[in-house]
This record gives sequence, C-alpha cells and structure tokens, in this order.
Amino acid sequence: MGPNNETNPPSFNYGDSPSTGVIRAVAWFKGVEPTALTPLQDVIDVDALDALFNQPEETDLSVSFEYDECVVEVTNDGTITIQGASDAGSRELDQETNVLFLAPSSSHSEEEGCDDLLSAVPTSRANVLGVTYESPGTNRLSTWEFEEETPARISLINVGDFTRSSASRPSKNAHPPERIEVNTVLDPSDLTTLGIRISEQLSEWGSTDEQPVVCFHSLTDLLEATELNRAFRFLHLLTRRLSSAGAIAHFHLDPEACDEKTVETLRPLFDAVLEIDEDGTWSMCVQ
Repeated sequence: MGPNNETNPPSFNYGDSPSTGVIRAVAWFKGVEPTALTPLQDVIDVDALDALFNQPEETDLSVSFEYDECVVEVTNDGTITIQGASDAGSRELDQETNVLFLAPSSSHSEEEGCDDLLSAVPTSRANVLGVTYESPGTNRLSTWEFEEETPARISLINVGDFTRSSASRPSKNAHPPERIEVNTVLDPSDLTTLGIRISEQLSEWGSTDEQPVVCFHSLTDLLEATELNRAFRFLHLLTRRLSSAGAIAHFHLDPEACDEKTVETLRPLFDAVLEIDEDGTWSMCVQ
C-alpha cells in the first residue's frame, strides 16, 4: 500500500527562519499567496518561535499549533509538518489535468508524446512551464516543437547546479516568445523550494487568459534525488495545486528505470496514464 497524506503528512525544510518557512509552506499547501494567509503573528509569537529553534540540537524539540485550518508542527531537525482540512486530496477533478507519461527516456516516442501533450490546447493560448532536471545543453526548449504559434509565455525551472542559463539555448521554433523566464533550484532534493517556485509561477499567471500547460521532466530524476515516500507526498500536493490553477500537466517517468511497485505507487496520483512501450505502441488509461 502506498503512502498517503493521513499517515505521512507533507513536510518542508524551513532553513534559517522557522516563521518564514511556516508561512511559505502553508501557502503552498493551501495553493494561495502568502499574503492571503492570516498574519502569523496573530497566531504565535514569531520572534519567540525563531529564537526557540535557534538553539543547538541537544534534545528533540517540537512545537505544534493551528494556523489557517492547518495543524503545523515545527521540529528542531529543520522540518515543518502540515496536516489539516485544507488538504486538497479530497477534491474531485472533473477533467484529465494531470497525466503520468510512461515512456523510455530520450526516445523519439517520448519527444513525440511530450509535444502532443503540450498541444492539449492551442499553443497560442497557452502559458508553458517546463520543470527539468536536464542540463542547459539539453533543455526542454531544444526538444519542444509547437504545431502552431509559440506559447504566449514560457517559463523554465532548471533543477540542479548548472552554471549557465538555459535561456541562451535556441528552440526549434522559428518565432520564439518575447520573454522566456528561467529560474533555478540548485538542490534536487529541495522539494520545498521547487514546489514554491512552481506555485509562484502559477500564481503569476493567474491573472492571464491563457491556459497553464506544464511539462515535468522528469519523475525519474526526482526519484533519484529523494526517496519514494517523500516524492509521493510532494506529488500529492503538487498535482492538486496544478489542478486548482486549471493547469494541464504531464509528468515523464521512464518505466525501465524503476520497478513496477514504484509505478503502481505513483499511479493513483494522476488522472490518466499515457504509456508508450518499447515498440512505440501508445495506450491511454483514464483513472
């Protein structure tokens, strides 16, 4: 049986400031901007909270409190754990917005399937977000091909310590978009920052008329950077955040690089599974 959000609540790293970490983590958990939350100072003494955890880890220490319909626990191992009524796991989805895309990595079929999934809506009416663990030399811009006009906006989040921007890499499109935004998450295991970067981009696009379309490349790399239970909890929240933003997203996973149990554990998180076998045969299963 795979992990679930009741027995394995999501956890976040808070860095040097527990109070700031609580605000950012709860905002992402609920899918809102930090400014939409109740001021944390109205709930707990922020200075006292930060001072309490600015101590040597001589003994285990934790503090729990309620904050904006969430139960928040802060511990001195550097983590924040969240539970609460705002968990999006019970939301009903009315369309196939999150797709698990099973295909051998770097194959022609994978690239072709990715292009088809990106074309779920007319490209000119799409804001495209690419999350990639690839080096800038092989980034998504160099593999995407858009059938119609280029997207209204393209944003890239490069995960990994790369030294040069992928924005300098030309795409195959004859008319690149006027603005390509590039962000970086240096530590592949820092799922908190990655989740926040994605959420911030979706929020920025919330006032536009275009459809958010997301390519996450790839879960294979994500699973190399962290253990399965943690990846499950991260994806449990991320897929719901994408759905609440009205995004259409697909997540690449190479089934040859992981065992069947891993695939079966992750499968329930998605609305549909698109699979391309080694012979190039396509099959779609709506969950």
